[in-house]
Amino acid sequence: MNAPPLAPLDPHAQRLPQHPHGSPVEARIVFWTDWTDDAQIARWEELARTASTSNPFLEAWYLLPALGAFDPAGTGRLLIVEAGEELIGLMPLAAPQRYGRWPLPHLA
Repeated sequence: MNAPPLAPLDPHAQRLPQHPHGSPVEARIVFWTDWTDDAQIARWEELARTASTSNPFLEAWYLLPALGAFDPAGTGRLLIVEAGEELIGLMPLAAPQRYGRWPLPHLA
């Protein structure tokens, strides 16, 4: 296949946008077990409550028991996006060591 070359990154481009209130947006990856305390769950529930489109499969009441059942070792991760103290995004991630029958680590 002949894919077009990737455009070079603009060194002056901002990596993440600014929050409308001026707070910088920060994205980080954490272990899901770091988000089981009441304060973090309250932030997570506030995000779910104010989401433009709700997804019950990503809410704390559903996802935390599922992660506990299917990932008891706590190796799964969450991508957390925050603007200041406000949680504005959360997505579960996994890093399997195999892709089908191939030993190919990847992010899922």
